[in-house]
Amino acid sequence: MKFVSLLICAVLLTLTCAHDFEDCLKGKGSVVMLNMDIYPDPAIMGEVNSVNYTYRQSKKIDYGDCVRTAYLSVIPLLKLTADFCEGGICPQEPGTYNGSFAIGKDDYIPEGNFRIESICYNRNKVQFWCTSFNMSVVKK
Repeated sequence: MKFVSLLICAVLLTLTCAHDFEDCLKGKGSVVMLNMDIYPDPAIMGEVNSVNYTYRQSKKIDYGDCVRTAYLSVIPLLKLTADFCEGGICPQEPGTYNGSFAIGKDDYIPEGNFRIESICYNRNKVQFWCTSFNMSVVKK
């Protein structure tokens, strides 16, 4: 039984390997990404693709407008807005949190290699979170 549990854990770790990302604010924002994975990776065009992440927040946040942009080279192809406080999580105290969002089902992202940039701003339009990562999209 213990062997089966270890085998299942190994399979899950293989399927959800950490994905490389960059902190655009170089650790100076009040939110810093700690870990991220994309499932499936590469993402599948026209399917629901999940981006799961863990972040550390150093200051209380009561408001946040976020923009996620998909770039092909330097050309922005898709821009989505999101509310950092979605689901009534704000005000949110400092701490370590998990989050996720979906890309692809209702958003047209063609096959290719993209850079995704996620930026959040406070009420004064000051960035408090900026993460950039590469994502490949393939056809079914």
